[in-house]
Amino acid sequence: MLGQVPAKQTQSSSKHLVVPQPILDCATTPSLPYATKIQTSPKLLANTSLSLTLETSRSSSALMKRLSKTPKLSPREAAALSDCLEVLTDSVDELQRSIGEMNSAGGSNFELQMNDIQTWVSAALTDDNTCMDGFSETSMKGNAKIMVRSNVLKVAHMTSNSLALVNNYATAQSFSPNVVP
Repeated sequence: MLGQVPAKQTQSSSKHLVVPQPILDCATTPSLPYATKIQTSPKLLANTSLSLTLETSRSSSALMKRLSKTPKLSPREAAALSDCLEVLTDSVDELQRSIGEMNSAGGSNFELQMNDIQTWVSAALTDDNTCMDGFSETSMKGNAKIMVRSNVLKVAHMTSNSLALVNNYATAQSFSPNVVP
């Protein structure tokens, strides 16, 4: 279900920002610390989503590191965990770059900046999926597979949502030249 939040208005603009209902609920629940910060800003919503995704990606990466030290892993599980840790590290780097670029987005390079951010967040999503692919074999069973897949699936969903919000922000700005990004 999608909710609509009024986008920043210009005199000639009556657009609405379409936000997934779970994110809208989180952003508008008064008890959450992000609600007053975000309000109805597509940029702050995308940036906050990226920051939360980065935080969750770091936690997942730390979990993979701890799991990789588990003594009773099969060679296949150990290799998959090693690969997963490598691509999650890449994902964290890409999300960090995206946040840094998002913080400076604006001006004449806005479109190029947004293309870079979209590319990096998309690459982070690919990294998340690559990690899960390493645990997709049916011969792999056990707690490591369950923990990794459920944890990384959450990260992948958050990354996908962040990408959608970044895309929404980029689109809203390209159609609202009078609104400062």
